[in-house]
Amino acid sequence: SEPVRYPFQRPPPPPPPYRRGDKPGSSPPPPPPPRRPKQPIKRPPPIVTKVQERQKVQFKHLRSPTAIEFQSLMKGAQEKKSSGKTMTVNALGLLRQWTTFKKYGKRGSPAFRDVRLSPDNLYIEYISRKKSPEESKIAISQISQIELGWKSKNFNRFAPKPSLSKACFTITYDEGTLDLVAQNKADYLLWTEGLMKVRKLFKQQPLLSFTRVQHVDLEIPTSATYVSYVQYWEADR
Repeated sequence: SEPVRYPFQRPPPPPPPYRRGDKPGSSPPPPPPPRRPKQPIKRPPPIVTKVQERQKVQFKHLRSPTAIEFQSLMKGAQEKKSSGKTMTVNALGLLRQWTTFKKYGKRGSPAFRDVRLSPDNLYIEYISRKKSPEESKIAISQISQIELGWKSKNFNRFAPKPSLSKACFTITYDEGTLDLVAQNKADYLLWTEGLMKVRKLFKQQPLLSFTRVQHVDLEIPTSATYVSYVQYWEADR
């Protein structure tokens, strides 16, 4: 017989829905116990050795400078640029290193080329995709003059650019000209005044002793490395 229900009694709640595998009339499984919050793992501080401390000091300059450090660096650069001091460099050793120039030719648009003086001091070599190594070198004995400024035929194929007049020069030799634009004032002075000194030394000394020369002094202003013409290269494209 059904139990007697009074009007003020609420009906019993409906049974929970059956889950897969539960038998009818069985009680639901107990809820899982609450999870304990994860406690942070306490690790000992890293041991910094004396070698690591020295490395931090040694490689401190590799990080990006802060705003205050950047301002001090710019101030130092401006002071060096404004000072009239000069420094003596080995022009021959620097001429033997590959230097990037913008080369103007007889046809086509200007292209970037790497130029250097050969290790035996007898040739000026530059890298060209269309020419062989024998065709892309100029003998020092064939150089007749080094002309400064925007004056050669290859330069005049384009409209004159006053911004590049202080950075361009022309090496005239028996078979033609090599027209270059330097990326900074230091490279410009090195490949004009320095190359003139090397050419003068070639005329004064015998060939065998000239090939053995390892040092040619050249004085350039300390501000030359800060005077860049790259921004004019970008505007010239």
